[in-house]
Amino acid sequence: APAAKAKNLEEYLFQVAGEHLAQMEEPEKLEEMKLVMSEIIKNEEVRKFHMEFLRDKVVLGAKEVAAFVHGKKTEKELRLLFYQFVSSLVYYTWSIKMVGDPSEFIGDEDAFLHQLVKTYTLAFQTS
Repeated sequence: APAAKAKNLEEYLFQVAGEHLAQMEEPEKLEEMKLVMSEIIKNEEVRKFHMEFLRDKVVLGAKEVAAFVHGKKTEKELRLLFYQFVSSLVYYTWSIKMVGDPSEFIGDEDAFLHQLVKTYTLAFQTS
C-alpha cells in the first residue's frame, strides 16, 4: 500500500498517480481498460464488477488519505475527493492512450501530475 511508504499526503498522491500511470503502460492493463469501457454499457455483469472494484479502490484510498488529514473531512468527503482524483487520472490515461495526447494544450504528463497532486492535496487538507 502506498500510504505505508509515503511521508505526507502529497507524496502518497504522487505514488497513487505514478502506480496508475505505470499500470497503463502494461499492454494487458490497457487492454483490460479498453474491454471494460466497451463492455460496461452492454453487460450488466461487467458494470457490477466495475462498480464493486471502483468502490473498493475508493474506500481503500480514502482510508489511506484519512491518515494524513486527521479528521478534517468526513469519510464520505474523503471518498468523494479520492474518487475525483482517480477519475482525473483515468480520464487522462484514456485521453492519452485512446483519443489523443493533450500535451500540446495542457502541458506534459509531469505538469499534469504536479497540478493534479497540488490541487487534491489542498482539497483534502482544507476543512
